[in-house]
Amino acid sequence: MRDGYEIPPCASIQIGNTTEPTLVQFALKNEHGTEELVNATFEISGEAGVIGFQPITLSQELNAGESYYWQMTVRCDVDVPERNPIIDGWITRAEQPDGWQGRGFERAVTFLEAGIWQDAVTLLAQARLYASDATAAAIADEDWQVILEGVGLGDFANEPIVAIIQQ
Repeated sequence: MRDGYEIPPCASIQIGNTTEPTLVQFALKNEHGTEELVNATFEISGEAGVIGFQPITLSQELNAGESYYWQMTVRCDVDVPERNPIIDGWITRAEQPDGWQGRGFERAVTFLEAGIWQDAVTLLAQARLYASDATAAAIADEDWQVILEGVGLGDFANEPIVAIIQQ
């Protein structure tokens, strides 16, 4: 984390119901795939919804302007690994935007205005998951729906946030 920019990257996927807890493996590599920065395995409950993984321990700092490849493998079939779904994508570490120290929805808007929609989504997912009361939960849900619609992810706006795994 550079200059106090405190949001580690968060990769999120939508999971359907499973009959039992399932292992998920997360890997983060440099742009060329030559260096693995994170390789972690965690268990999910089997509940349907959005699962996020936010690595808080990286083997090296992510550099602004550089791209990184992430991959999550849901271990549904331990006997035939080829059947396991793999979800992957790219992130590019951005410079921290001016005003990033704000709170709540205003902070998420600051990230959106800077083109960093993933951090905005992460902040709002955390707000939904950890809302302290029904009023805070309703506000977080509304903000979440507005942001997801705005970034073209409206299909996931009504999905519950099951967990944000930090390790």
